[in-house]
Amino acid sequence: MPLAAADEGEAAKAHWCRLEPLPPVVPTARGKLEFRAWFDMRRGHSGDLHVHVLRARGVEAADWSGTSDAYVVVTVVQAGEQVSHRTHTVWGTLDPEWQDAYIFRSVRRHRAHVLKFELYDRDRFGSAAPQGELRLPLPDLAAIEALGDSSWLMDPAEWEELQ
Repeated sequence: MPLAAADEGEAAKAHWCRLEPLPPVVPTARGKLEFRAWFDMRRGHSGDLHVHVLRARGVEAADWSGTSDAYVVVTVVQAGEQVSHRTHTVWGTLDPEWQDAYIFRSVRRHRAHVLKFELYDRDRFGSAAPQGELRLPLPDLAAIEALGDSSWLMDPAEWEELQ
């Protein structure tokens, strides 16, 4: 009610309504990546980052056969430099298993440093098609470990919108 109306002696009428929380903005899921990551902090503020890429579930079909030929590129981005490792390709499935382990040496847990997973579909005749992406800030390793062994992959274009 406008304040002027209250001043003129009108009775205030209250109308109750049920407030519903807004649904969270959920990115488009492109499957679920299962991994483990932890630091071996032997050198003060830097250490070795251990990353095990275990498997993915529910990967989108990218081939005419209704499957995907998936591999993951794991990258540590720090101070403008990138170090990457690539899993082997698992052919013809929507639930690939890799069980690949990598060690990134002398990684600093700086707020601008990121651990990035990129899922690709390998084409036998051409370039790889991006399928999903996951970016995790390195200082939040406790949060990474709290995720358990998995996290949702997003559409790579949506990461650019969030930046």
